Amino acid sequence: MYAIKVWSTKAESSWYLMRDLQDNVVHCYGRQSRAEAVVKHLLEQNPKMRIEVTQDVSVAAIKRATDKRHRQQAQEVLEDSNNKT
Repeated sequence: MYAIKVWSTKAESSWYLMRDLQDNVVHCYGRQSRAEAVVKHLLEQNPKMRIEVTQDVSVAAIKRATDKRHRQQAQEVLEDSNNKT
C-alpha cells in the first residue's frame, strides 16, 4: 500500500501521512501510480509543498483505510438497492 507523506516544516522529522479531514483516516492507495497522480495534482496546486509517495504506512493505518473503503462500498450498494425499489 502507498500513502502520501507531507512535511509541515523543513525539519526532516516533521512529516505526517495525508489524512481525511473528517475522520482522520490515512489516505491509502493500492497502486503507486494513483498515489503519484494525487501528488502531481497537489504539487500543481501548490508547488512549494514538500510531499512524496511512501510505503511507510503502519498496519493499523492500512486496516482503518481498508475498513473505511469497505463501509463506503457497502453504503453505495445499499443506496443503489434502495434506488431500484
